[in-house]
Amino acid sequence: MSKIKDLLVGFEDEALVEEVKKELAAGTAPQDILTECQEGMVEIGNLFSAGEMFVSDLMMAAVMFKAVGDEVLPHIQGEGGKTIGKFVLGTVKDDIHDIGKDIVNSMM
Repeated sequence: MSKIKDLLVGFEDEALVEEVKKELAAGTAPQDILTECQEGMVEIGNLFSAGEMFVSDLMMAAVMFKAVGDEVLPHIQGEGGKTIGKFVLGTVKDDIHDIGKDIVNSMM
């Protein structure tokens, strides 16, 4: 499944989404796909720190990671349980840094 990481690091956005769909259809755990993407994001961050990528690359990677999240999050199922209250969760409008918020929201 390292192909997902490679596609993310290679900025192959359309191929990345197709590979994620293929992995989900094959029964790959959504968490494994997100872990693979996280490893890709770490690699991109390291390349940025080394001066081999630019801020625009980081932004593109974040958009791609969000697209993966849009495919994966509907497949994450909680165990269900008793409702104990409500919570409010948010980010700044139109901020691309809402991936973590989306994951927490789907888990809650």
